[in-house]
Amino acid sequence: MTLAPPARNTADIAADACHRFATHLELLAHQLGEAALEPGDRERLAAPLEAVEKAVAKVAANVGSMES
Repeated sequence: MTLAPPARNTADIAADACHRFATHLELLAHQLGEAALEPGDRERLAAPLEAVEKAVAKVAANVGSMES
């Protein structure tokens, strides 16, 4: 496995972080798709998933504000 060269600027760092985050979410979606979640499990996941949604919305809003 070869490592990517270190990011050089804010856009490189952000792009790398977004790519890694998306990869983690894809893996999580696959794992959850194969798991039989109990009602209590779904309740425990609700707040963390809401936090993820809010964080992604903030990042998207900041990227959108850079386009102006």
